[in-house]
Amino acid sequence: MIKEQLKQKAQAIGGIPSGYELEIEDYRENELDSDTIFVWKDPHDEENGIWVTLDRDSQLIGLTKYTSSKSTIEHLANERLQELALQFVFDHYPNAFEQFTLEKIKERQGGRLQFTYSQYELELFLPLTGFFVEITKSGEIVCFRYDGVAEKIIHPDKIIHKDEARSILLNELIMETTIDVLSKEVYEEGDDLSHLMYEPCLRSHQLLADGKTPEIEREEEISRQLIPLPKPTKTTTKDVDAFIGLDRSIFQQIREQEMGDTIGTVWRIAKDEPELSDRSFEGFFKQRNDKTIKIITYKDSGRLKGVYSFLDRKGSLQLSMNECEEIAMQFLYKLYPQADQFFRMKADTEEDETNACFHLELYHCGIHLRFGFTCITVNRTTGHIDNYLGPDIHPELIAGLPSEPAISKEQAKELFTSLFDVELQWRKEYTDDSEGYYQLVYIPMYPNLEGDLAFIEAEDARVIVKKDLF
Repeated sequence: MIKEQLKQKAQAIGGIPSGYELEIEDYRENELDSDTIFVWKDPHDEENGIWVTLDRDSQLIGLTKYTSSKSTIEHLANERLQELALQFVFDHYPNAFEQFTLEKIKERQGGRLQFTYSQYELELFLPLTGFFVEITKSGEIVCFRYDGVAEKIIHPDKIIHKDEARSILLNELIMETTIDVLSKEVYEEGDDLSHLMYEPCLRSHQLLADGKTPEIEREEEISRQLIPLPKPTKTTTKDVDAFIGLDRSIFQQIREQEMGDTIGTVWRIAKDEPELSDRSFEGFFKQRNDKTIKIITYKDSGRLKGVYSFLDRKGSLQLSMNECEEIAMQFLYKLYPQADQFFRMKADTEEDETNACFHLELYHCGIHLRFGFTCITVNRTTGHIDNYLGPDIHPELIAGLPSEPAISKEQAKELFTSLFDVELQWRKEYTDDSEGYYQLVYIPMYPNLEGDLAFIEAEDARVIVKKDLF
C-alpha cells in the first residue's frame, strides 16, 4: 500500500506521459530510512525518461527529466523562470528559503537555468546542502535535488593565514612527466590528440584550516615494475570473436548505444534471456546483463576498446599461467601487431581457479601514460578472453611524441607556482560508518584561469585548463 501511494505521488510530480512505461520501482520494504526510486521510460526512445526519488514520508528528494512534455516554444523571461522554479521548491519545502541562501544562478545546456541554494556558515557555503532546481526556457522543471541541512559541522580552533597555507601546500610540489589525450570535452582548447606534459602533484590537495594535513589512509604503493612484453610462441588465425567466444550464428545483438566516441553492443543467445524478476535496480540490471557479452569499439576506427563477459562459462580445461599468458599475448598482438614496441607488462599477475589477469601499460621512453592501462583476463577453464580493457590512447599516436620535454621541471614548477593560490571552503568527509561531517579546509585555486590547472605542456609551456563540467 505504501509503495502504491508513493508511486501515485511520483507520477503526479513527474507529469508522466501516458505512453511511458514503468521501468524501475526500487522500494526496499525492510529499510525504513531508504528512499524509493521510480523510473519511467519512453518505449520508443531510450534517451527519454523520468526519474523520481521520494523518501518514506513521500517527500520529494530528486527529479530528473530527460524529455520535455511541453510543446510550447515560448521563451519566458529569466525573472519569470526564477519565480516558477522557486515556487516549485516552495510547494515541496515551504521552509527552504529560511534555511538556505542563494549561492549561484548558472546557465546550463540548452539555455536552461539552474538555481542553487545552500547552507551558509562562517560566511561560506556548505556543499551538498540545500537544493538546486533546473528549469527550461519554456518553464518546465527538469531537474531538482534536495540535500537538506548539514547535521555535523566541525569548527576549527584557529584559522591560519592563506599565505601560510599556500606555502605549506607548495612545499612538496613535484612536476611529473606524463602523456595524456587532451579531450575536447574535458579541457579548454582540447584537440583530442596526445601530448607530452607536466602534471603538478601536491602531497595533499587540501589543508585543514588550522594548518594540519588531513589524515589520509594511504594505500600500499602499487608495484609499477614493468617487464618487456613477451611475444607469443605461435601465430594464430583466430579472429577477435573466436578469442572472446562470440559465435554470431548463435548470439544475437540485443542493444547498441553510442557513448561519446565509442559504440557499445550487447550480445546474448535468445533462449538465455532471463525474465524480469522485479522492477528493482537489482532486477533491472540482472535482466539487462545476465548471460551477455558486451563489446565497446571506437566509432571512427572500429578499434576494440573493451570486452565484458557476463557469461557463467566453465569448461574442462585447466590452463597454466604460462598457457594463459600465451593466449593473452596472441590476443594483444592480434589487436596490435607491433605490441612489443608500445606495451610493457606488470611483473605481478593475478590469478584464481578460474581466471588469469594480465596488466599492461603503454610505454614511451620511460614516460608514464595516464590512461595507457590495459587488462586482459583469460578464463582458465575455456581459454576465452572474458574481459579486456584497452588503452584510451592508440599506441601508434604516441610514437611521434618527443622523448624529452623542451622545458625543464623547474620552469614548469615556477609557472605553476605563479598561478597557484588557495581559498577556504567547507568540505564534507565521511567516517567508516558513513556518518558525514563538515570541516573547513584550504583548497587550491587558480584566480587568473577559467578553471583548474590540469597540466603544463612540456614542449611550449602552454597551460592546460579543465572545463567546468558541473
